[in-house]
Amino acid sequence: MRRKKRGVQYQEDWMWRDSVEDLQVDSGKDSKPEVRNQVSLDPSAGAWNVSSVLTGSLLFVTISSLILFVVFRKRIEYRVYRVKQNLRRRTRHPGNRGTGRPFLQEDKKYDVYLSYSEEDYPWVRKHILSHIDEWETDENNATAFGTYKIYCSDRDSHHGKSELENMCENIELSRVAVVVLSSSYTQKYLHTVELEHLLYSKDISVIQDIVIIMIEELKFKQIPTALHHQIKQDKVYRWEAGKTKQKKFYGDLLRALK
Repeated sequence: MRRKKRGVQYQEDWMWRDSVEDLQVDSGKDSKPEVRNQVSLDPSAGAWNVSSVLTGSLLFVTISSLILFVVFRKRIEYRVYRVKQNLRRRTRHPGNRGTGRPFLQEDKKYDVYLSYSEEDYPWVRKHILSHIDEWETDENNATAFGTYKIYCSDRDSHHGKSELENMCENIELSRVAVVVLSSSYTQKYLHTVELEHLLYSKDISVIQDIVIIMIEELKFKQIPTALHHQIKQDKVYRWEAGKTKQKKFYGDLLRALK
């Protein structure tokens, strides 16, 4: 029985091969097996791939550079400003504005330079300008005159100059700086550059001191790193509700500005 089965199986295999060969001949196909997954040797295909990679890399670098420039534009502008100032100091005689040299005490135009967020301007106008600024201000249809001449960017910036130029020049034209700290202030990158120039101006004795006012409670990590030293030493004036506390606040602030 096994021999018979093997014979039948062998005959079936032989008949299947004949039918496959007949089909190949009839269809006009070559009997050679098809070779798949052949690698193209066309040199233009490789050149196109290299060109695509280079184009993609160039596009990535360009976009990344633009993003970095937008993010750090203020810092870049500030560095350029500092370089120009240093060059002026080396090439010109001592003077004031045109020399690039920081302003001396006799050049001062303002008693106080206010550093604050635009969102906090209503608070600044109501609680600072209307109480201690020597210029006339209107608050609730009343005219108030204070003690100190204050630079306030929303009111006193010079048209025709960039935001950075207004900031740096008027810091150097002021005797003392007051920083109004709030959550909105800590979120603005411009104030990082502003604080850097304030600290630089204090280090070279262009301004006498930096006074910090905190108008809302902030976590320590929210406060700019440049101010951590003063915060740790509790050199900060906190604005709190209540007539008694506010009266003490103004008394302490006026003494700090002398």
